[in-house]
Amino acid sequence: MKADSSRGPPFPFLLMGPQGGGDGAAFGGEGRPPVSLGVGSRGMPVISDTDWRLNGQENYLFGVVLVRRAYRRNASNPSWDHDHSEFCRAKFMAEDLPDVLHEGYSTRDESRWVCDECFHDFRERFHWVVESDAGG
Repeated sequence: MKADSSRGPPFPFLLMGPQGGGDGAAFGGEGRPPVSLGVGSRGMPVISDTDWRLNGQENYLFGVVLVRRAYRRNASNPSWDHDHSEFCRAKFMAEDLPDVLHEGYSTRDESRWVCDECFHDFRERFHWVVESDAGG
């Protein structure tokens, strides 16, 4: 069975490489642009079903509430120092290191993170609702 290279590597977390800021460089995207079909009726991008960043996220991110916030370490597990964007695998950290993101969109419980670029690309497709960060 031949792998579909347009979707990216089947197990991107196994690859080593730069942790890009959503440009496809993170974990094997290697600069691959999104597979866009143009702009939709509400001015949002229409992303193809074959976009390399799509890997079943609709099973757990469709219709969820996302909160725009600064990344912070998880209080229940302070030894965990980073998270990744659920789509492009860009790295989120509180520390000021090269090639890391310091803010983005997360689920209310902060267990899932989405970078700005992926949020913009997939907001309409995933029917996300944005809530303000009352917790600061």
